[in-house]
Amino acid sequence: MAETATPTGEVRSDYRHSPVIRITHWITAVAFLCLVISGVAILLAHPRLYWGETGVRSGPSLIDLPLPFVLESPIRGPGRYLHFLSAWISLFAGLVYLINGLCTYHFRKHLLPSRSDLNWKQIRQAILRHLRFERPPKEDAQRPSRQRLRSNGIIGSVETG
Repeated sequence: MAETATPTGEVRSDYRHSPVIRITHWITAVAFLCLVISGVAILLAHPRLYWGETGVRSGPSLIDLPLPFVLESPIRGPGRYLHFLSAWISLFAGLVYLINGLCTYHFRKHLLPSRSDLNWKQIRQAILRHLRFERPPKEDAQRPSRQRLRSNGIIGSVETG
């Protein structure tokens, strides 16, 4: 946390992520952009989606997109290599983030509920707040969202390849 003084003289505490987290974030963002671009290039080169291990122009496809085949496109070959490379870069950046988070206790400190949040009184109050449709405090509201976003992203990335 960085402490900064405002013009009025009060001290403010701002949380900044570590350089490792910020670097892995930007590597993942660039890799994702490359995945999108190369995925579009692959789709334009062959706009048919297959289910299973095989897929040829003359065989049956699961989905035929209304796009023309552009088999002579110069981006076709590099698009496949860029897609594969971007996926590996994204995977390694995620592993670095995971290892860093485990070694620095980032997940325990910022993502998991504390022991005081796991007693029956706190759980009961949270359930009652939900039943009354009260808005939880900002930090309590963001923590589960971040957990779902990360777990869905990891599971989705592994499932889709």
